[in-house]
Order: sequence, then structure tokens, then C-alpha cells
Amino acid sequence: MPDRIIFPDIDDFESECTLSDGEQGMCRNIRYCPSALDSRERVKTCYFERSEQIVCCRDVPKEYATTRACSSYYPLVDQMVSGLSTRPNEFPYMIALGFETMLPDLFEFKCGGVLIAPNFVLTAAHCARIGGATPSVVLPGGGSLTDYSVRKHEIADVLIHPDYDPKKAYNDIALLKLKQPIVNFQPACLGATALLDNENITAIGYGHTQFGKTDFVLLDYRSCQGLEEEET
Repeated sequence: MPDRIIFPDIDDFESECTLSDGEQGMCRNIRYCPSALDSRERVKTCYFERSEQIVCCRDVPKEYATTRACSSYYPLVDQMVSGLSTRPNEFPYMIALGFETMLPDLFEFKCGGVLIAPNFVLTAAHCARIGGATPSVVLPGGGSLTDYSVRKHEIADVLIHPDYDPKKAYNDIALLKLKQPIVNFQPACLGATALLDNENITAIGYGHTQFGKTDFVLLDYRSCQGLEEEET
């Protein structure tokens, strides 16, 4: 049976909210909130995403198998050092995407991604096809791009979100399926709980030859919408 990839909707990324009675809830699509569909429940709206109503839902989100598996990889630690190069294997799940060149066995690394399963890399759709070309190999480990001791892994398939809009950068997400699983580097643990507004987060990525990181402050959804409206 071929692999079946399901891309998430906006309501898959839930945020915390406070219900009318003071209890804590999660913002999610009203279609997936049984308590909000109950006529006796007073519905509190978080926001609207196009025509979809996102409500404050009191139903407790379930724990996914991937969440349980990730907890066995390694404990989460805070590492907030602005603008510094990373230590070797500090972010073992970070991936560099290599594109073929005119020379055999020589690849140009143009973008990054994240290992989310032994044989799947999560990346941006605009990284999955650059100038009509798709990446051929991945380099795991978040180390130097010139470290030839790290084994490159071939890509078997490139899966770009079917509704990706390059002009507006909508649905800018893609998956890369590898020919062979990566066994020496552990996948990233995708967040299963909501991040708090104004919480510090770390962004990681590649420069021309090496891997680096910097820190940011997380903005809430409404603040992001306001910034987008100002730019347009």
C-alpha cells in the first residue's frame, strides 16, 4: 500500500483560551468540538479563519502515538543563545537539502528541513522545488555543510502540499520521503501542546556553510494578523 500523507489544517495548531466560566480550553474548529456543538453550551469564539469558526473548546485534546514516541527520544531543554553557531549534533534532527550540480557526487545545499520520522523530512514547499529542480539528497545532523564524514541520504519522493500558492506563500509546506531511514539521528518532537503568547522560541537554519540559531518572541494570532494587514 502506498504511503498516504495528510497535510494539517489551521485548526490542527491549537492555542490556549479561557472559557466563559473561567475554565481553560483550546481554540479549535467548531466542527471538531463536541461540547460547542451541544446546544446547552455557550460558545465563545476565538477567531474566524476564512468562513470557519474557531471556538474555545473545553474538550481535552487526545495524546497521539507520535507524542508518546517522541518523549522517549530525549528530554526537552531550553537553549536560547541569540545568533550563535550550534554545537555538533545539538539539533540532530536538522536537515540540509542537497541539489545536484554539473559535477558528479557534488551537491549544492540550498535549503533546510526537519527530520520528523526516520524516513520523512518536513520542509517548505518553496524549498522542495527551486528553479524547477527538486532536492536529491539530505544531510542530517545540523552540522557543517562541508563535513564530508556525514552520510548523505537519497530522496525517494517529493510531496508538495496540493494547495501550495507560491505567490502568496499559502500552504508553504512539503514532505520528502527518503529511500532509506535515517537511524543515527533522532527525529524532532513536534509540539503537542500550545505555545504561550510572548514565549521565547529558537529559530534554527543554515547559512552558506554552517548551521546557526537565534531567538524570537512568539506573537499571538491576532497580532500576526494585524502585522499582515499593516504590510498590505
